[in-house]
Amino acid sequence: MPGTDWLYQFTNNLTALTTANGGALTNFGLTLLTFIAFMQLVKMVVNFSMSNMSFSLDPTPLEGG
Repeated sequence: MPGTDWLYQFTNNLTALTTANGGALTNFGLTLLTFIAFMQLVKMVVNFSMSNMSFSLDPTPLEGG
């Protein structure tokens, strides 16, 4: 009795799953992408430096005195 081709079974099941739930997966992907973009925008606003009025992706240390 030959062994089971697990890779073939897995890819078959994965293909069936993605084709059956394609719309839900696309919706989830778009929601995730929007969330990541929004968080990056929030990060840029938080790192907005008022001293030189420029956006920065790297926060600069606060100097006092």
